[in-house]
Amino acid sequence: MKITHYLCGIGLLTGTLLSCSSDPPKKDHITVEQDESENSLTTNFDGKIFSIPSPILTMLLLKKVNPVFQSELLNPSSKVDRYQTEHKRALLLGVYGADLGYASIYKDKKNILDYLVVVEKLTNSLGLDASFDQRFIDRYQKNTNNSDSMLYIVSDAFKNADLFLKNGQRKSVSALILAGGWTESMHFATALAEKKPQNQELLERIGDQKQTLATLIALLEENNKASSNDELIRYYKELSVIFQAIKVNYEYNQPETDAEKKTTTLKHTVSFEINTETLKAITEKITAIRQHIIG
Repeated sequence: MKITHYLCGIGLLTGTLLSCSSDPPKKDHITVEQDESENSLTTNFDGKIFSIPSPILTMLLLKKVNPVFQSELLNPSSKVDRYQTEHKRALLLGVYGADLGYASIYKDKKNILDYLVVVEKLTNSLGLDASFDQRFIDRYQKNTNNSDSMLYIVSDAFKNADLFLKNGQRKSVSALILAGGWTESMHFATALAEKKPQNQELLERIGDQKQTLATLIALLEENNKASSNDELIRYYKELSVIFQAIKVNYEYNQPETDAEKKTTTLKHTVSFEINTETLKAITEKITAIRQHIIG
């Protein structure tokens, strides 16, 4: 199973291998590709490139493993008005965005409508209504019979919001939205893994989050406005310690180089082994982090 698995770049990287720096790429550069690059989202903070596995793939995997919609996994939409600070609203926009994605993949129209309202309310309060405007809602509602399309529409809207925040020097808000969405997606994955601990594909998806977690910690530390992320960073670092127990198996395969196109395609594979005790510890810590966020 090939899994995208590195921090400082994804997909097409210019300047040999973009080493998490703001150095401009050389004119005569080599482009490096990695299999399944479409499986990740790339974000740029102050010239540093960070890679986050796409939540879309996690959602698709959840339905594949368990075709039954579980509404109890969602954070109730009725709680939205209790989140009053910008910090909380940013985190919860990530959480509710993941909930909307979860409802979308199962085509649960009642929850889709409820969470659309919630996402719209939070984006308006954060000044992101241009990304989640009436065009977004119309486009989304026209595709309610196509779960894949709905997921991509939501993903596009969040990408636009992310760009808007960074251009407006509100990177701390962007980092919090990302953290909230990742935590909620992990909540879905670990809750399902508890019921289906032998599903290797699901365990691989959880194991693949080890590097993502390091990325999130780095983003939150670099954008820690008035130390407001201190407690969340502490929780994530505790989770990172647990992740160290995951065994990573790396298999090197010869890269393929195209001299004419100046591209190199990486072909190595990465797999993960998670024992029962480690999975239980990860699940419990994710539950605690989520409760800290939504409480």
